[in-house]
This record gives sequence, C-alpha cells and structure tokens, in this order.
Amino acid sequence: MKQQIVAEPVPTDPARTNPYVVGDYAPIDFETTSFALPVKGTLPKELSGRLLRIGPNPSRNPSPHWFVGLGMAHGVRLHEGRAEWYRSRFVRAGNAARAIGIEPLAGPAGNDASSVNTTVLHLGDGTHACVEGGAFPVKLSYELDSVSRTDLGGGLTRGFAAHARTDPRTSEHFAIAYQGGVPRVQYLVVDRDGVARQRCEIDLSHMPLIHDIGITQSSVVVFDFPVTFSIPSPDRDRGTCHTRGTRSVGRASACCREMETSRRCNGSRRPDALRSIV
Repeated sequence: MKQQIVAEPVPTDPARTNPYVVGDYAPIDFETTSFALPVKGTLPKELSGRLLRIGPNPSRNPSPHWFVGLGMAHGVRLHEGRAEWYRSRFVRAGNAARAIGIEPLAGPAGNDASSVNTTVLHLGDGTHACVEGGAFPVKLSYELDSVSRTDLGGGLTRGFAAHARTDPRTSEHFAIAYQGGVPRVQYLVVDRDGVARQRCEIDLSHMPLIHDIGITQSSVVVFDFPVTFSIPSPDRDRGTCHTRGTRSVGRASACCREMETSRRCNGSRRPDALRSIV
C-alpha cells in the first residue's frame, strides 16, 4: 500500500471564511488507493480502461485560490465489468507541492513555481498532467504517480496549454501556449510520438489570457478575448500577475491556415497566414 501523504489544513479566518476552501470546495489532503470497488448496476464488459480527471487542491499557498492549488489526479480503472481500482495522487510540482513537503520533480522545469492542475492528456506513450500559463507538463505513471517534468522532446520553451485539441485523423495535438508578462503566444503541434514543435510565435500587444484553441480540417483558430494580463511594477507589487477585462480589445479571433502555416511560419513571428476575423 502506498504511503499516505497528509497536507496541513488550510488556515482560515473564522470572521471571513474563504469560499474556495470550505464545504464542497474543501481540499482533499491525502492520497487514496482502493481496490475492488463496489458497483451499483452493471458495467458493460466492453468498457475497459481508465476514467481520469484532475483538479486543484488549495494547501499552504500564499493564496488558496483554485488557480494555484496543488494538482490532484484521480482515476478509476474499469475492466471486464469490474471497477478494479481508484487512485488519487498529488501532482508533484510547484510551490504548492513544496508547501506540504513534497520533493521537487526531476526534469525540465519551465515555470517550476506553478502548479500543474488543469487537465490530463495522453501525449506520445504516456499520461500527462497539464496546465496553461508557463509550466511544463508532468508525466504520470499508469497508476498516476508523478514521474517527471517534461518539455515534450525539447519542443517547449515557455510551457504548454491546458486545452490542446486532437486531430482524430493524425493523432496530432494542437495548442496555443501563453505566459503572463510575455506579449506573444506560441502555436505548437505535438506529434503522435509526444514530441512538440513550435510552428510560429504571434506577437500581441495586450497579453490576452488564451484559454482554448479551435481546429478545423484546414485551419487553426486562435482566440483573442478581452481578458488580459496586467503585470504591476515589481517595486509596487513584486510582480504579481493579475487579470483584467478590457473593452478596447474587443472579442476577436485569428485564423491560421494550417497548410500555409506549415510552410511559412516555422519559427517566425506574425505569419502571413494570420488573419483577423470578428
């Protein structure tokens, strides 16, 4: 049985209880391993594999907000009509992991202060926990233990994305990577072997928080929303990253023709194939 890791309770002010750490939103402070789960009803025997999810658990962070909470991966293994096991594991990355005494992961770090807590993707030959905003993915074992940070074959320089999209024909993953304070985003493609390559960088003057990407048979859609980063002066606020809404940006997007992009903008900025649409 795996050794249990117990996190210290989140300190709360009784006069002003933080809504992110109480009731249904309270963090899970331990890892769990359970076998031979009871099943109500019948599971189809054809349904075989793992059902995975991930979410943040606030711990002893400077802020207990979800965005910076320690990631926890959950999984149920189904096989031959049985629920064979359930596991929950902390994703061992970022300051949130250090706050409960978890040893830092080996491997490329990227923004190693950030938690990895937003989505689980199958990239190449393994499962990876991912987050947007600058942190590198964390490779997970089949049993959801954290193995290492990864830059996906050397193709990542400023982190990855939380919501990469998969081409069902080629098994490639498409992503837009951003980082607070950097006035450009990266258009990335991860091949079926799990190796990332940068197609191009797109310069942006207003540092938008790009949370998603769209793909069609011929195009990649880059969303440019009015939620942007505002980086205060380090002298005033020690570089804390905030988000804000702005009306001047509007709600627009850009369309990158995939066939043209692959020829023209590998490693360049402002590809000719980039168009603004409203």
